[in-house]
Amino acid sequence: MIKSQTQVKGALDTRTTFIRFFERLTSSEVKYAEAVAILWAVESVYHNGFGQCLEEGNNTPQEMKDACKRFGNDNFKQYCQSLENIANRRLEEVSDEEVSKTEVLILEFLENVVHFWSMNLDET
Repeated sequence: MIKSQTQVKGALDTRTTFIRFFERLTSSEVKYAEAVAILWAVESVYHNGFGQCLEEGNNTPQEMKDACKRFGNDNFKQYCQSLENIANRRLEEVSDEEVSKTEVLILEFLENVVHFWSMNLDET
């Protein structure tokens, strides 16, 4: 399948936006509570996604099974729950403004994930 210049530019823009989002998280402006909440969101999204491919009746391609087992297992779920507990404790200690800022970051992350995976699915 031949990609148009518009499709290639869109894919590059999506990847660049996602990369810049993560680069922003390493700035000194991002507080620990925000960073750990984003880490929880990242890991939880992947756990939930990969966990679904382990469910009975799903026709998971063989090449995906290792990743599904790695990120969809109960140990990884416990890791995600630990991150959630840490994030919740830290967010209880910050101002409402910081909690709101963290919520916006999580929504931005989820939006980036949707765009990123939609773009990748369009390439197949």
